[in-house]
Amino acid sequence: MEQTSPAPGVAPPQPEVAPAPPPPPAPVNIVAADEQSIARAVELLRQGEVVAFPTETVYGLGADASNADAVAKKLTDAGAKVEIK
Repeated sequence: MEQTSPAPGVAPPQPEVAPAPPPPPAPVNIVAADEQSIARAVELLRQGEVVAFPTETVYGLGADASNADAVAKKLTDAGAKVEIK
């Protein structure tokens, strides 16, 4: 079958481009639940960071609920689309 050229002034069809891969996840530091680790988790929460903690069945994500940026980060890390007003 003969390939035809597009009409003059018409751009040829472009090949589909795969979407960019998602960014790599944030670093994770798993530590034992001792006094030093709990103190570090409290420090991170006060800095507006998100902390993961184990429950009996799944891991939970925690953030300072009084810090809008921390809550937005938590929700964004969990995959939600967030708009702070």
